Amino acid sequence: TSTLNGLVLGVDLNQNQFDAIVSLVYNIGIGGFASSQTLKEIKKNPKDFDAIKKEWMGWNKGTKNGKKVEIKGLTNRRKKECQLYSTPI
Repeated sequence: TSTLNGLVLGVDLNQNQFDAIVSLVYNIGIGGFASSQTLKEIKKNPKDFDAIKKEWMGWNKGTKNGKKVEIKGLTNRRKKECQLYSTPI
């Protein structure tokens, strides 16, 4: 989490937002998150839930037969993470 803390240093996040980000990073990896548009949107305005959700929900793909396809389980996970991110303390 120290690397993640460094990535969001100075961003005004509540505990639910941070926890949702940890869940996402656990799944996609710190490298993917560090270079993501999701992180850029969070840094730009951590309360712009629509813009953040749009980017966040893009992390629902896997590879099947060499092609990127939506995985329903990942879509459900992303929805729950977004719900947590947008829940006030």
